[in-house]
Amino acid sequence: MKGILEFNLPEEKEDFETAQKGWKYKSMYEEVWDKVFRPYHKHGYGEEIDKLLEKKECKKLFEELESRYRQIQIDFED
Repeated sequence: MKGILEFNLPEEKEDFETAQKGWKYKSMYEEVWDKVFRPYHKHGYGEEIDKLLEKKECKKLFEELESRYRQIQIDFED
């Protein structure tokens, strides 16, 4: 089985480059999870951010951001 993407260059150069670098975008997306949200669940961020997260409003904000991140993940996996 083969999958072939074809582009009319130079007209579709931007689309071609986006497709060619897709793995980089996926890696960047995963890096956001690892650096921004994973520490919240695993080992914390460090004293300064952990203190902020002790405040109820900050915790709600962070949980809302995580929820939106996960919704984006679901939307793009379809």
